Amino acid sequence: MPKCYCESHGCAGKLLKDRAFKDHQNEDTRRLLNQALNAADRAKKAEDDRLVAIVSELSLGGSDDATPGVLFAHSEDDIALTEPSVVSAGGTIPVSTESTFSDTLSRVKNDLRALTLRTKSQLESLSKPLKKSDPFPLTLALDEARELQGRTTRVLASGASVFSLKTQLTTDIATLVRQLDTARGSWKRQTERFKEPESLISRYSSDHHFAPILQGAEPLVQIMMFTMICLQVLLHLSRRGCHFLLAMTRFIIQLTLSRHKRELSSHDTQFVSQLPVDPASVTAKFPLDGQETIFAHSLEAQNVGQ
Repeated sequence: MPKCYCESHGCAGKLLKDRAFKDHQNEDTRRLLNQALNAADRAKKAEDDRLVAIVSELSLGGSDDATPGVLFAHSEDDIALTEPSVVSAGGTIPVSTESTFSDTLSRVKNDLRALTLRTKSQLESLSKPLKKSDPFPLTLALDEARELQGRTTRVLASGASVFSLKTQLTTDIATLVRQLDTARGSWKRQTERFKEPESLISRYSSDHHFAPILQGAEPLVQIMMFTMICLQVLLHLSRRGCHFLLAMTRFIIQLTLSRHKRELSSHDTQFVSQLPVDPASVTAKFPLDGQETIFAHSLEAQNVGQ
């Protein structure tokens, strides 16, 4: 019986049966799991309280004298979607944001002027791609123009002066984006005319793996011979065993050729009759000359030969 050191029952090494031991272990596991869940709930509640306290202290605009309790914009260009207001005893009083909108659009206008001057000369001197992989050189300028579009769109104003400036900037930015898009489309069409570069890597020829080992010999006969040699070397197969191997191989080939027809054709019959049935007839099937030698010996035979 196992010794139990559970904290739920305070066994302190008491011998218990297997079933009771598992029950005590499960109770300890459940207790630890409940403690972890309770700790997670307390941490979550504390974090929620901290976030609520931070949000309640935030104010719109970031000024020291602003009314607390309203979220402020984190960026100079992030304008509130609705006009902010403060509540007093006399009702709701709108807070003017015309100056904030105007400052934002003024910065967009200056950035647009600099971008236009920079891209104008690049568009005029834009050359043609030299190869298919050449990237469009004005991709960064196009991204900057679209970023200016986003900054302008986020400005929501009702004043006449701000509305007029926003409309003019929207038109100018759209014109610049259209010019860059047109140039990029032309660049892409020109790169598509290039052919894929030919690979300079030399191709590896594996044809020799599929060529017969000995020219002029039947591949099946070669397989029969090398199988016989391997069995002689590895398993010390006797000459009688070689006869049996060749006879069975010939019989298997004959059954394979006749599995879909009752009688073999004259060509198949001649082929089966020419298959070797003894080691001597195997070697006779190979037109070996003085320059071709087949070595088949074990490590022991090699040591003896040395």
